[in-house]
Amino acid sequence: MNIIHYNPHNDIVIAEYIDTLNMAMTDEVVSRKASTVKEIKKELTAQHADIINIHGCWHHSLPIVMSLANKHKARLVVTPHGQLEPWVMSRQNNVIKLFRQTIYQRKLIRQAYSVIVMGEMEYLNTKKIGWTERIEIVSNSLFTSKTTDTQMAKETLDVYQKVMDSNVFQAMEEQTRKALFLLFKAAVTNNRHWIDNEEVALVGNLDYYKWRQIMIYGYTTSTLEYILRGADVFSITPPECHPENIRCYCAARAKRIAESNRLPMLTLGDNGTHSTDDMTAMIRAIKEKAERKTIGISDIILLAVSLFNLRIDEDELRFKLDEAQLSSFAARAMALCTYFTCMPEGFLIMHSKNDRKTKSIINSILTQLKL
Repeated sequence: MNIIHYNPHNDIVIAEYIDTLNMAMTDEVVSRKASTVKEIKKELTAQHADIINIHGCWHHSLPIVMSLANKHKARLVVTPHGQLEPWVMSRQNNVIKLFRQTIYQRKLIRQAYSVIVMGEMEYLNTKKIGWTERIEIVSNSLFTSKTTDTQMAKETLDVYQKVMDSNVFQAMEEQTRKALFLLFKAAVTNNRHWIDNEEVALVGNLDYYKWRQIMIYGYTTSTLEYILRGADVFSITPPECHPENIRCYCAARAKRIAESNRLPMLTLGDNGTHSTDDMTAMIRAIKEKAERKTIGISDIILLAVSLFNLRIDEDELRFKLDEAQLSSFAARAMALCTYFTCMPEGFLIMHSKNDRKTKSIINSILTQLKL
């Protein structure tokens, strides 16, 4: 894990806190320091940073640092050091306070993956402001004997890890995302004949950390069953990481998706075929979820599995979809299946439609864990 500590005021006490933290951190953490925009640009250019930990929240350079974090795909953690306490806020010039809160301070706290405070009172006061719920208490060993340098560093590292385990799809490398979609493909087909040697090599080369990301993604999106099924098709046993025990921040939209109604299931009739009415109902349910922004990756994988195993009169189904004015959306749903499962169009009930609305739904699914 690679961390940059940004201390824009070059505050002596904060600098001592950062040094104490860094000295007590484990070897797996690379910690760097910056106190100016020029320095932080240099550090970001020299080496990728997973997290930028901003210390304090009143400096005029913070909007630039926020922009740099977005550009370099670094996650923000804010340690206010008491600067959001009401007695500190009240000392600020009203005009300056209003300007900075309007321009960047509120945005900074909301954009931060986590805010680290140092005591119960600071926690309550920060929570009372109402800008974020993602607040963690880590006592400062410089100010209290109730903790040690080592314990402070461990608890801070736990927060950093929680940050990196949140919105995990965004943190994945492109090859890891590709491997994830190939696992979905294997789960849909349940047959290794659909997988080529290059795809086998890609999934087979995943290390523990990448598997950990995939397993967390599966658990937080209700697709872990498909991932494990896909791994079985690849004849791979994923490393144990128990994603159910891993702490991460849950996005509000991800909660709504998890709580939304499940898709209706297809059942075989006495004649050994699926009902066109059931398939039409499934497409309609997916369309309604897309309109309510509660469509998730699990819905698309379930649709792909249903399509792959479909036994139906396709001409009759297309007529039913057309009659229900669902043909256009059904074509978009086909595009979603091919995008997220790497499957060819041969198993689809109609040609896919990759238009602006399709791309919007794809983006919605890709960002379903975004905080």
